[in-house]
Amino acid sequence: MGDDETDGVTPGTLEDELAGLGEGPEGFAFVSVAAARDALLRATLRPGGHVVLPDDADAATYLLVTGMFGPWGVEYSTVRLADPDAVAAAVEPGRTTVVWVQLPADRAAEPDPEAVDLASVAAHARAAGAVLVVDLVPAADDDEPADSGEPANDEPRASATERVIALGADVVVRATPAPPEDGGRACGTIVVADGAQLPVGVQGPTGTTHLRDAVDIVRAATGTAAGGDEPDEGHPVDEADGADAAHEVDE
Repeated sequence: MGDDETDGVTPGTLEDELAGLGEGPEGFAFVSVAAARDALLRATLRPGGHVVLPDDADAATYLLVTGMFGPWGVEYSTVRLADPDAVAAAVEPGRTTVVWVQLPADRAAEPDPEAVDLASVAAHARAAGAVLVVDLVPAADDDEPADSGEPANDEPRASATERVIALGADVVVRATPAPPEDGGRACGTIVVADGAQLPVGVQGPTGTTHLRDAVDIVRAATGTAAGGDEPDEGHPVDEADGADAAHEVDE
């Protein structure tokens, strides 16, 4: 979104924009990045699950995994994601359910020989039946993207989302500028790749294994949609068998 496009942004328009990135991803807007991360972990983790975190994960994400989900019986490992051998050892088939990658939002779309080999990480996650999450971390802090009103900074975020999905991410978490009347606080957004599934062996609350359905249910149940939107008619709570049709983005 450019500078003039941030005025009057609503959860619906955010999700329409996000759904237009790449081939078929679906976007969900949350009240904050923290709410988006929490919802995603609630959707994908179950007792006995295992999360692979980067060894330089931000404090908020580390605390969420260890402090909130640790008591559920969720285990975690930290690893230097730029080390392919370390990643291969940390991601365990039959145990690992989520692989969490954090990249700087303002540089994630740019080639960097020192960066994470995302395609390789994606291959390990896929082989283990785990969900690969790419968390595009704002430059300033977790809730307010730096210089969010500048078009030059908005475009790399959009390009980064498209790029990491193309490289194999199942889901992307990022911040999106909110309209000035909302105090300028960033919304959290989750973009689910087309066809992304829950971890192997995990079933969502509607009885499906579609990651987007589980994210949608958690957002509705916790009331964390940006703007406080109610679920759309045809929500999978009411129509589990028609989940695919229920989540088409309105034209």
